Amino acid sequence: MLESELKKMSKKELEDHGRTLGIELDRRESKWKLVQQVLEAAANVYFAETEEVVEEVVPVVETPKSEYELTYSKPFWSVSKDGKELKKSPSLEACQRFIASR
Repeated sequence: MLESELKKMSKKELEDHGRTLGIELDRRESKWKLVQQVLEAAANVYFAETEEVVEEVVPVVETPKSEYELTYSKPFWSVSKDGKELKKSPSLEACQRFIASR
């Protein structure tokens, strides 16, 4: 589920969705924090099911001379350029938007 879809959910809906991922959310937390917890749990479930490598480098192919690099190191995606980390987020979508805005 995309981060944008999660942001549209109520705290109760997030709590219910979190249970399907095997986590219990505290609705006293901010909605932003609940969304981040659900995203992290979803990433953990995905990687546990697929048994993929936790450390993965994904070259950005939007431009042939792209100097940006996406890296996933559980539970965060990071954007780097020339070996310097520019952005870190649990959301791949947020990192891709960051690169596109450059």
